[in-house]
Amino acid sequence: MKTLNRKILYIATIFLAILYVFSFTKSCSSKDRRKLIKTALVNPKYKDSISEFELYRGNSKLTIKKTDNFWTIKSSQEILQKNNDIYQLPASDEKMKNFINTLTGIVNMYKISDDINKGSAFGLSGFESFHIKYHIKDGEAHELIFGKHDFSQTSRFFMTDKNTAVYETNLNFDSFLTTSIQSWAEPFIISQEVFGKIKPEDIVQQTPKITDLQKFLELRHGGFPSHYQSSDNPDTAIIMELGNKKRIVLNIFKTDSQQEYIVKVQYFSATRDGSLSNDNAFYISHYKISYWTYNKIKEITL
Repeated sequence: MKTLNRKILYIATIFLAILYVFSFTKSCSSKDRRKLIKTALVNPKYKDSISEFELYRGNSKLTIKKTDNFWTIKSSQEILQKNNDIYQLPASDEKMKNFINTLTGIVNMYKISDDINKGSAFGLSGFESFHIKYHIKDGEAHELIFGKHDFSQTSRFFMTDKNTAVYETNLNFDSFLTTSIQSWAEPFIISQEVFGKIKPEDIVQQTPKITDLQKFLELRHGGFPSHYQSSDNPDTAIIMELGNKKRIVLNIFKTDSQQEYIVKVQYFSATRDGSLSNDNAFYISHYKISYWTYNKIKEITL
């Protein structure tokens, strides 16, 4: 009897295992039967023509514009800006190249639904959705809307502003779905994007003297200012002359917080006659730095 029971249990176990494998195979094959679409999220012909990105989720927004040969992030904190200064800072060139290459690269996707209104589980509306709006130089604009991950957490739902169809892609896009300034900004106080790569030997003169140029060039900012500038007179001013007739001027201001300073960095290029003027800066950026970074600057300047 015991032997018979064991046989029955053994057969039942094998039968259930076969059913499980069959159901899994059927599920996978059913998924595989969906029509695979191989295309790019953004038409590759726009790769070199995109002039601006607007990234937003809910009330959080970030604008990144092409400025000559580099990308710049614009601040939406107009209330903190003084003297008609536009708060902006350079974006990371590496990040922007990866972003655009990812958008214009060929990816696998599947159509999930022809109408977003038929289901609300995609996260493509309200504060759950993340929007990427891109502008072309001729004024044309397009928008991508990203929603939730699927149940496997390996794919994400998305749609465009042109129709109501919902798609799914396994493209790993998470690092780009953020409005965090630190995620997009070039981290250095002295930009390596505006004038290109700057090495210590490129700086032929400094006022005041900087004792460790390499350390100075490696100092990092904390994004846009989050406190009010307490005075129009800088606490510290630094001028650097480059050998290619370019000049960088830093003005550091106190704020209404003892833990934060504002750094205004101005970049000047030689005019057509070869002269340098402090009247019109080629580019101006504003950052906040910590009390610790401020002290580091004071330590290496004489």
